[in-house]
This record gives sequence, structure tokens and C-alpha cells, in this order.
Amino acid sequence: FFSIPPERVALVPYHSVCLNYGKPDPSPRMTYKPVRIEESTEDKVLQETLRLIGTGRLDYTVAQAATWHITDKMSWEKLASLREYTLPGVYSSQVATFSIEQLQTAQQLVTVAAKRADERARLEPGTKPTPVQPRRSGKPADSKPAAAG
Repeated sequence: FFSIPPERVALVPYHSVCLNYGKPDPSPRMTYKPVRIEESTEDKVLQETLRLIGTGRLDYTVAQAATWHITDKMSWEKLASLREYTLPGVYSSQVATFSIEQLQTAQQLVTVAAKRADERARLEPGTKPTPVQPRRSGKPADSKPAAAG
């Protein structure tokens, strides 16, 4: 890796997504601890998705949709129905959180991550492939990983 001398500052690019839909936004007052992906989740498809996100080459909204699909078991239909406010106040309006194109790309991202997880399982002894269980409809599952948003 690299070394930062005492009294010096280094800016390191960091690409991330919220792991749990509905969790509060991060705050500078909170303490964070970087951990290896494997310490945060056993889900091999999520691990590969997070590795791809870490490259910094993915659109944030695509990465976020794929992550919530995996972690919160949100169907693509549910993700398509999410809305957010453009501006608070008199002129506020709701817009779709994700466009159709972003959701299509997120589906491709999950497929690629699943293939990479299978490939990694074949290459690493003692690792089993993780099947992708796409949800076509319904409410998000109640169980969520321990990591915060």
C-alpha cells in the first residue's frame, strides 16, 4: 500500500453506497472503521458488487440500486417506484430515484457480480458458489445486514 508521514495529509478516493435502505445518512460526528468486505457480509454476490463499486467506474445510482436489490431484497419494481424530493419547500416535487436505464444497468451489474462470485468460488478452495435469487415483486424482506447506511 502506501505510507503517510506524520503531520501530512493524503486524500484517498473512496467510493461507497448505503448498505441498508432507509438508514440515516452518514454523519461526520459518527465513528467509522474500515473493514474487509468479508467481515461485513458473507453474501458473495454483495462482496463482488462492492468490489466493483470500489473501482470508481460505476455510476453511483446504478451501484446503489444493485446494492439495495441484494441487501434489502428489494424487487426491481419496488426500486422503480422509489421517489425523492428535488427541493424541499414550496417548489418541491417528487422524481424517480432511479431511471429505467439505471435499473437495467443495475440488473446487469448484479448478473456480472454473480458470475464473478461463481468464478471466485471455482478458483478459491473451500468456497461455494452463491446463487442469485432475483425477486420479481413483493415487499422488501425484513432482514438486513449489520452494516450501516
